[in-house]
Amino acid sequence: MSSCAVPRISNRFRLLPQFVALLALLTTAAVAVAADDIVDPCKLATAAEAQAILGSPATPTGMRPPSRPDKSPARICSFRGQNGKSLTIYAGHRTKAQFAHEGSGMEALAGIGDAAYTVPPGIISFLKGDTCVTVQAIGLDAVDATPAFRAKLKTLAVAAASRL
Repeated sequence: MSSCAVPRISNRFRLLPQFVALLALLTTAAVAVAADDIVDPCKLATAAEAQAILGSPATPTGMRPPSRPDKSPARICSFRGQNGKSLTIYAGHRTKAQFAHEGSGMEALAGIGDAAYTVPPGIISFLKGDTCVTVQAIGLDAVDATPAFRAKLKTLAVAAASRL
């Protein structure tokens, strides 16, 4: 082996840091583009609908991307009631298989999107196309765990699905 072979090999790796940086940039851009095509969850519910769920006037607190352990892109919107309760709407993408896996063992709901399940008393998730939406009421009391409350939450989920 000639002494010229070693510099040629190292020249190949000289660009490795730039390649890794470019790959990281492209991956970040791909995630940003994927997050950009997710519906704005604040457009899936109105303040009046949030008020009906929370039992007091509600103000949207805005949309932001949540921290997700699986690193999949998602968006979140919250409405805060004057009574301290809140309504949070998460939107992201899921395949039918992913959604079915996440909802296995949960109570299935009919009439919302392509598939839906609930985690009583305050969570409903549904899939419409490849968009997954979870509506969650937070800060509930025991009195909120009624069939009437669950019906209100389902009405909101049906309305949200119709807006997709």
